[in-house]
Amino acid sequence: MRRSSFLLLFALACPWALADGPRAGNLELGPAWSRASTWDATAREVYLDIHDRGGDGDRLSGASSPLAWRVDLQTTVRIGEARRVMTLVSFGIPAGGTLALKPDGSHLTLVGLRQPVTPGQRIPLVLRFEKAGEVRVEATAQ
Repeated sequence: MRRSSFLLLFALACPWALADGPRAGNLELGPAWSRASTWDATAREVYLDIHDRGGDGDRLSGASSPLAWRVDLQTTVRIGEARRVMTLVSFGIPAGGTLALKPDGSHLTLVGLRQPVTPGQRIPLVLRFEKAGEVRVEATAQ
């Protein structure tokens, strides 16, 4: 009884410890996803959360995918009523914090799609971190 109580408390206090997402060093990556595209789309965004679990922080410095000519690191900023998308060199991941790649915020953009992205399709990606190195993930199109 005591052991199961301890495990339950541990799971509630540290849900990341039982997560099944990809890991690299102190980084844990949440589920990656994208929206499906139309037949003529040339770009598509990818979203995910990247958690630093007790490290010194890291930087996402690049990404690639065989489904696209290139992958840009971009962020959406509001200037008055307008929204602008800016391409960045890297994203910082704070020590013990989270980089949230989400719609209308920071995201990865697949540029020059080689084929349409269909619902349920898995999109292979390689994410490059300054400290953690390369991590392979798959985004699921919704």
